[in-house]
Amino acid sequence: MDTKKDEYETMEETLEYIYGSAEVIGLMMARLLDLDSESEEYACMLGRSMQYCNFLRDIEEDYRLGRRYMPMEEMQRFGIETLKPGEVDEEKFRVFMKEQIKQYFEWQEEAEKGLKYIPYRERVPVTLSSRLYKWTAKQIHSNPMVVYDRKVRPSKTRISVELLKAFSGIK
Repeated sequence: MDTKKDEYETMEETLEYIYGSAEVIGLMMARLLDLDSESEEYACMLGRSMQYCNFLRDIEEDYRLGRRYMPMEEMQRFGIETLKPGEVDEEKFRVFMKEQIKQYFEWQEEAEKGLKYIPYRERVPVTLSSRLYKWTAKQIHSNPMVVYDRKVRPSKTRISVELLKAFSGIK
């Protein structure tokens, strides 16, 4: 879908892109796992939240590639005109990112209500992915400018810890 559009003006446009790139993956997985149809809205929301987290994490990389998934109207609401590295107003960007991560967490929280529909064996990897995305969002929330310094990724140790928690059901 990246070939159609490089920049998004409204959240509606961004969400339309997310539907076609991520929410449908959640739907496909729900159907492949033969989950109850009630799970589908949560599956979509999981795809949405994870994709949005990717957008937040990849702002600098996407800028270099000529893409901007953050809606311009949302950026302008926070007084941001560009996401160009070195030209971003750091204080405005921090406030903007914290608000975007808040939105991510709202979607993620809603998505996790659907985990109950997934059989345990399949639930563990989905829960692990969910936990790792939350970890990533928390790292960005604590230091929004990190997206211009490096790609935020959990270490192998972090992945192992989160996997053990996912297996044991620890929150």
